[in-house]
Amino acid sequence: MNRLKVPKTILITFIFLLTSQFINLAYASDPGTTGANFLKIGVGPRAVGMGEAQVAICNDITSVFWNPAGLVRIESQEASFMYNLWFESISSQYFGYTYPHPTLGTFAGSI
Repeated sequence: MNRLKVPKTILITFIFLLTSQFINLAYASDPGTTGANFLKIGVGPRAVGMGEAQVAICNDITSVFWNPAGLVRIESQEASFMYNLWFESISSQYFGYTYPHPTLGTFAGSI
């Protein structure tokens, strides 16, 4: 029976050493950075000021970004330009335009 315990302990030790090598892969190489964070930057001072709780009450040009269904509430032509300069020279720009057609609905676009 002692003969069977030796291979088990060697096997358990080998598995432990093998799996402990992958622990370093769980840590990010550049902590604090992720890809495509610029997509999380909000649009419009009202929405950003409200903590980005804008989805249900969107009734202006920024609804193109937050909730396109809110375009139904727009009653006149609107245009919006935004330039936001963040730290580390990160900037975001936004342009949006809506045209509410009397019979066909609202046409909108944004960049």
